[in-house]
Amino acid sequence: ICGLPDLPAADDPELCAVHLCTMPLHLLVKADHPLLKEADIHLSDLQAFPSLALPDGAYPVVERELKTLGLWNTPVHMSRYRQDHWEGRSAKDVTIVYGHCLSQAVSGEGLVPLPYTLPFQSGETLVTRRELRDEPAITALIQELKQRLTQLKCRLPELELAS
Repeated sequence: ICGLPDLPAADDPELCAVHLCTMPLHLLVKADHPLLKEADIHLSDLQAFPSLALPDGAYPVVERELKTLGLWNTPVHMSRYRQDHWEGRSAKDVTIVYGHCLSQAVSGEGLVPLPYTLPFQSGETLVTRRELRDEPAITALIQELKQRLTQLKCRLPELELAS
């Protein structure tokens, strides 16, 4: 299972992707985060706080997009943080993380989305070797995953099923 938008290329000779669903990727924070008090959040407001940086290359497209926005922070960017905006909290308490409705449903961390729209969607895709795509076991797996997502859609209206 591969998270969107990180996929093998459509013309990859070895791998193919079967889209399962899409959903918005949210910036998530603790319920008492200072940004939740803001009426209108701008990119510069987000950049004043630390944001999660997963291991390099874990999600290369997402990493590139978020770094472009200044949100996939690395130690080099630490000087940009304005600790005076943190209201005495630790970095862990004010760090912005990323997630979608599926990850929120299983995380149990009580994080809430910031009212800020990222310029790309997330989602899930099954990646398989191209020559195995039409094997009965892969076809059955795709059907099972789509059935499970259909059941989840009742609880998660942001989830858009792939056709």
